[in-house]
Amino acid sequence: VTIKSVGKHAVARLMPSRQKLGVRILLYHAIDAPDGSDHLGLRVSPALFREQMLYLQTEGYQVVPLKSLLNALNVIDKKQVVITFDDGYQSVANALDVLSEFGFPSTIFATVGWIDRSSSGSNYWNQWPSLTWVELRACMNQGMEIGAHSVSHPRLPTCSDSELANELNDAKVLLEQQLGREITSFSYPYGLYDDRVKRFVSVAGFRLGCTSVCGVNRHPYGSLELHRTEISGADDMAIFRRKLAGQYDWMGPWQRRQARKS
Repeated sequence: VTIKSVGKHAVARLMPSRQKLGVRILLYHAIDAPDGSDHLGLRVSPALFREQMLYLQTEGYQVVPLKSLLNALNVIDKKQVVITFDDGYQSVANALDVLSEFGFPSTIFATVGWIDRSSSGSNYWNQWPSLTWVELRACMNQGMEIGAHSVSHPRLPTCSDSELANELNDAKVLLEQQLGREITSFSYPYGLYDDRVKRFVSVAGFRLGCTSVCGVNRHPYGSLELHRTEISGADDMAIFRRKLAGQYDWMGPWQRRQARKS
């Protein structure tokens, strides 16, 4: 019987439930009611998101800002969680009240070329509107950390050197100009990266790089190759608990190999 035939959730149920100490970075995309257009399961309903945050609180997780990982000494033997959102969809604003209720910090990785983008008759942008600059500033002013997710969301390993430099440098410069804050963190679009991409990310001035490779971050860790655990709209609370307990971390080595393919 292969892993593919059994299914990742069935395999996860067979994994031991051992909470791994360190920092687990959660990856969300949209906080909105799921609908038929969401074939990838990117939308987590506001009610489910609140239930997940309540679970973190009641189970004693320490929710810390992403920037705390700039200092490796902050990664201590506790159950620590970081909350991140990729792409910069408008629906992330739906998370603000819940995060404020629990006092949890979070980070939005904004795709700069999508900000203030009108639908222009596109069905995709009608269904997946992005934050405007005004809305992104409002999120920042309410305590959300802002990171970069490139300009146009390309597959970075396939970019030429000049394209790669532009995607990284332009995103950082524009965010800093518009927000008046230093931008130190980056999330790899589609979770794709390789050694060349990491080198360019470092040269651009980013100090933290977030992947989509499942796992927990413990010292010593690669600051430009941080593990994240993706939370899907299809995840019920049982799956959410298993993800926090590390029962999906077996997928990490396979995901890393896939992420580094150009």
